[in-house]
Amino acid sequence: MKKYLVRTAIIVLFSISVSAVYLSCSDDETAMFFDLTGNWSGMAVPPNGAALIDLSIVQDTTGYVTGTLYIRGQEPDTATISGTVSNGRFTGTASNIECPVNVDLEIENDGTALVGNASGEGSDTCSAEFVYLTLYKDLPPSVNVTGTWSGTHSSTEGSGSFTMVITQSGETVSGTIYDEDTTAINGRVFGNAFAATISGSDCPILILMEVSNNTMNGAYANTGEGPGECLDKGTVAASRLTGKRFQN
Repeated sequence: MKKYLVRTAIIVLFSISVSAVYLSCSDDETAMFFDLTGNWSGMAVPPNGAALIDLSIVQDTTGYVTGTLYIRGQEPDTATISGTVSNGRFTGTASNIECPVNVDLEIENDGTALVGNASGEGSDTCSAEFVYLTLYKDLPPSVNVTGTWSGTHSSTEGSGSFTMVITQSGETVSGTIYDEDTTAINGRVFGNAFAATISGSDCPILILMEVSNNTMNGAYANTGEGPGECLDKGTVAASRLTGKRFQN
């Protein structure tokens, strides 16, 4: 039953890049109308192991949203999303799963992010824990991450540094992470977001980062797979080493 709690939690919270247009209100104030229609990709970080996710939604002219959330993890699942966009917020439900949940998300950063929380009513079979999640609109790549990157990661478990050597071809990214171990990294770029899996160690890691010129910032989390306590999560940042060549 624990696996149902984890994957139910995964689908309950998401952060989405969105486009906005401005509408005039009757009280002469300006309100923003956000259209979430489209395909999105990102990462969910519940307490018990992260997963990459894909979201496909349609929003009508009244602000009503319907769609499907696909969870790509060790326990793949699909949820139905429905709700409304109003006053800079999305409120709705995730249903057709073992533990339906309520969602309350605030649109931030001038319409480039949607952040919030969601949970269901706790019961003998369903958890009421919160999940943190980020999605970006699935657009053609607007950045190229090819190069050598020097980065740091930090969490309640501690901090550390790493070097990442990656190559981008189209939207596909592959390369190597040099940390305490040497591990493979594989992922993709969509818009200005970079999502990837770091594999080859006892504790697989997912990362989701926003790229701006020669820097990228975001979050990482273990998938929950592997032996031992593989549930670390935290922040990660990296800078491209322009004009330098990394040697192992």
